[in-house]
Formats: sequence, structure tokens, C-alpha cells
Amino acid sequence: MAMTNTSTLAEAELLARARACDPDRTLCLLFAPPCCRAALLALLLVYHELARAVEVASRPEIGLLRLAFWRDQFARAAAGAAVDHPLVRALTDPLAKGRIALDDLEALIAARVEELDDLFASADLGDRSAIVAQLERRLRASSGALARTMARLLRAPEPIAAAAEAAGVAFGLVGTVRAAPFEARQSPRLRTRSLLDMLGFTQGPLGPEGQARVRAAAADVLARAQQKIAETRRLAGRTQRAHLPPLLLATIAEARLRVLDRARFDPFAAEEREVPLLALRLLRAWLARRP
Repeated sequence: MAMTNTSTLAEAELLARARACDPDRTLCLLFAPPCCRAALLALLLVYHELARAVEVASRPEIGLLRLAFWRDQFARAAAGAAVDHPLVRALTDPLAKGRIALDDLEALIAARVEELDDLFASADLGDRSAIVAQLERRLRASSGALARTMARLLRAPEPIAAAAEAAGVAFGLVGTVRAAPFEARQSPRLRTRSLLDMLGFTQGPLGPEGQARVRAAAADVLARAQQKIAETRRLAGRTQRAHLPPLLLATIAEARLRVLDRARFDPFAAEEREVPLLALRLLRAWLARRP
């Protein structure tokens, strides 16, 4: 009878779940060393669980209770105690070996607590420059912090971890623009993550003037994304392939930004357009050792 490799089965399940909820980041993680891949996938899934704690909260205290559960699980894992959630169990070994810091996981929770506070606060919509600054701040604490934590798990030096954070922010900025058509169809929407709501739009057709405002805001957001892509490359230079997976988010961000550029920064016009041969682009970046 053939032996069953339980660690491989666990990783296969993590991979399937990660692909279902976040195919782009998962594609980047396929370039990680095999010894780190399961922990990286578990970290990605934890990131989405924390985001979901905010998404499903009908009241702030409900979201805080869900986030408190994760905080307790991380603290127990870091202390070497038994934990209930299988995703946290997958991170127990990296925590014990110092490849993931409890402070980094706490920071991911803190970002969602802040988002929860903003979500139930009164709307404070500003001009386009304020929207870009607000988006970047939130993404630095969420998508950027995730990428930085992934780089640290891969034992990357701090300059590479900083480059990963910039890549995560760029990826998040482009993703926010690309999500506008999806957000337009949602009821209700998460104001803290919706470009349309930040611009003050409610449900219903945007009209020509509204579409023009969305394109203008998208252009500003994407210009900042391009700067963060350049920052990623400046900080990373030519780096070890083992450290590249979170940096490859910049490669994806640039490819998707070009699609939006050809659509004149109109996310609705670009909604059905995909990046051809995206995996090949990542492979080329990995071989060149540059994001």
C-alpha cells in the first residue's frame, strides 16, 4: 500500500483554498521554496480571514470579537500552547523558529481594527489626492504588511522586506481600481475598500459625469501605483530568487496597470480584459531575479 504524505495533502488543500480566494498572490507563492510554501499559503489565508471578520460584521463589536479570537490564537501559538484553528497550527512552527514575528501578525489585526472603526464612522470624503493618500495608508497596513511579513518568513533582509511592502501597496492600489466594477454591483459596499464610495457615489448608474470622475481618480491611484512599482525595483535590485515571491506582486501590478492604461484608466472598460501569459511574465522576472 502506498504511503500517504500528510504534509503534502495539507499543502494541497491550502493551495486550493488560496487559489480560490486570491489567485494572483497564490501564483506568486508558487515561486517560493517548497519548505516555506505551506506557511506562506496559510499566512495568505489568515489575511483573508481577518479581512472577512470586517466584511461580515453588522456591528463593530461583532468584528472586534472575531478579531480577538485571532489575536488569542496567535498569542497561544507563539507561546507554544495548543491552538484550535488549523491555519494558525500551520504557522506554529514558523512562529516558534522566529520566521514569523507575533508583532507582524498583531499588526495585520490592528489594520483590520482600524478599518472596522472607519467602516462604522461617518463618511469623510476628501478630494482625489486625499483619497490616494488614504488608500495608500490603509494598503500599507494591510496588503503591504502582508507582503513584508512574507518576505521576512522567507528570511529576506529588511531592504527586501521594504521592497515587498512597496510591491504589496502597488498591487493593492491597482486592485482597488480594478474592483470598481465589482463594487458597483454590490449592495451594500465596504466603504473603506471601495473607490466609488470614497468618491461619494451611492448605488445606481454613474452617468457620464460620474464615469469621468472615476477615470480621473483611477488615473491618480494608478500613477501612485507606478511610483510604488518603481520603488520596489529600486529597493530590491537584483535579489535572491528565494526572496522574490512577494516582490512579484509588483510584476502583476504593472501588467494589470498596462491593461488599465490601454483602457484610458476606465476600470469598467477594462473589466473583461485579462493579462496574457501572466505566469510566463512571472517566470521571466523570477529567472532575471528582478520583480
